[in-house]
Amino acid sequence: MDEAPVHRTLDPAALRWEGARPVSLDEGDIYHDVDGPDETLRVFIAPAKLDERFGSAADFTIGELGFGTGLNFAVVGERFLRRSGGRLHYIAFEHAPPSAGDIARAAGCSGLPLHRELSRVLPPGISGWHRRRLAGGRVCLSLYFGDAPAGLADIEAGPSRAVDAWFLDGFAPPRSPAIWSQETCAAIARLSGPGTTVTTFTAAGVVRRALATAGFEVTRVDQHGHKRHTVVGVIPGDPISPPAPPHAVSVVGAGLAGCSVARALAERNVEVTVHDAAVAHGASAIPGAVLHARLLNDGSAGASLRAHAFAYATWFYSGREGMTSTGALQLPGPNAKAARLHALGNVLPSGWVERVSPREASDLAGIDVAEDGLYFPSAASIDGAALCRSLLDHPRIRITSGEPEDGIRVLANGSGITEHLPELEVAPLAGQADMFDDGQLRLPVLADGYARPAGRFCWVGATYEYRPWPPGEATAANAARFRKLFGRAPGASRSLFRGVRAVTSDRTPVIGRAGPNTYVSTGHGSIGVASSALAGEWIASLICGECPPVSREVEALCRVGRFRERQKRRPNPFAGGGRRKQ
Repeated sequence: MDEAPVHRTLDPAALRWEGARPVSLDEGDIYHDVDGPDETLRVFIAPAKLDERFGSAADFTIGELGFGTGLNFAVVGERFLRRSGGRLHYIAFEHAPPSAGDIARAAGCSGLPLHRELSRVLPPGISGWHRRRLAGGRVCLSLYFGDAPAGLADIEAGPSRAVDAWFLDGFAPPRSPAIWSQETCAAIARLSGPGTTVTTFTAAGVVRRALATAGFEVTRVDQHGHKRHTVVGVIPGDPISPPAPPHAVSVVGAGLAGCSVARALAERNVEVTVHDAAVAHGASAIPGAVLHARLLNDGSAGASLRAHAFAYATWFYSGREGMTSTGALQLPGPNAKAARLHALGNVLPSGWVERVSPREASDLAGIDVAEDGLYFPSAASIDGAALCRSLLDHPRIRITSGEPEDGIRVLANGSGITEHLPELEVAPLAGQADMFDDGQLRLPVLADGYARPAGRFCWVGATYEYRPWPPGEATAANAARFRKLFGRAPGASRSLFRGVRAVTSDRTPVIGRAGPNTYVSTGHGSIGVASSALAGEWIASLICGECPPVSREVEALCRVGRFRERQKRRPNPFAGGGRRKQ
């Protein structure tokens, strides 16, 4: 039997609204009653004594099976913010996420600020993990779209603190059997500790027995006329304080990879020292880059990595200096013929990618386009150096040219990482972008390379120089790209940018733990503008003992050890300065 694809686009749940009460057309059940916030209080918050526990907690972790419209998240998050000065990590699972429109309608009904903020930063409906920080970073939402058992297994596979309270809020057991199975209850018990509570709307005997077998002491709660009973359970014993996150971390490298890690750690109250001779040298300093989705449509872990990286980066960079939301148009080119480009339109849901006709593409781009294309409304123009400076602008981040001291370190220094970890197959790859006179283009266009407007100029790039090129050859190559796209020669060349990317032998970044107190983020290559942001959050999660924001399959794809395993079978293709062609 074939395994399900790692990456897939999910159809939004079909809802019918009865006033303020959302009803699932697929399951024939309600998400919550008309008094939704009050129902959350009496079913989930009060029986678990959460208000009291919030007041004495620095940090708190909640897990929810059945995220639905996000009402429980918003109600609980608001109460936590009023009662605690700490941070809330809310981990939720939803196999059929409602549409953005339904989430916005639910937020309008609840009137809660956190609910409205959620509706504005909602991730795309694609399978796997999504990470968003709300309420100024004090509320972290880890949202898994897909079947809960698979998401729970992802958490169990990595380092993660125990969940303090669980909400089981799926539809009735006959309609959502996976949520209420003995296996699922056992999994949530393994992710719990003494004092962890579970609350649920259903009081069905099968649920109570499954929770009791898993180790919870289960009690029915009289709901005083709203319904007969709900359930609360608790793991017996005194709660154990989780390990504190590290006080300080060193990050080697001040490019996009290092700056993203530094920012993610600083927002967790970690003191970060970034070690580099300058901010954003190398390819990260590029003034004319594009944040766009280099998608794959094979359902693989690589496809998941690229789609999630793009979605996360569009949120993480939003509002920062160096990012300008422009959208981008992708046209057929050498690496994406028309048929393949058409198939890529299914990798992200509507609203994140749209197929456009030649006329629509021409109107968007401001140039004549002869073929269908894809439009990415969330894509952006990037000034790499400005973005790096913006990411480092935090009171808990300092920059030095000195060497890191002993302690936890993150190596994010491009191909220079091989000085520390020579087994990694990471090498430098030079490239160039040129700025020509031309103010016709309205938004970035991707085809054979890319063209990106810059006022009355246009950045065009970028070359891949696997060998030293003669002077002027890179500018000539970019001028040829311009002619192919515009059907005419470019204006005068006004400026150019040269940088060196860090690429791996398999063109997949290296992200994760490399040894005791050592983590890496490198080899991002051409997808680095997008992948560096997710990698930063990923590494910060590992260092601070949180569940990673990626699936086990993506984690395995990017792991450090893959090179060690390969070298048992064949030599490093980059050893001795050799480079394999892309």
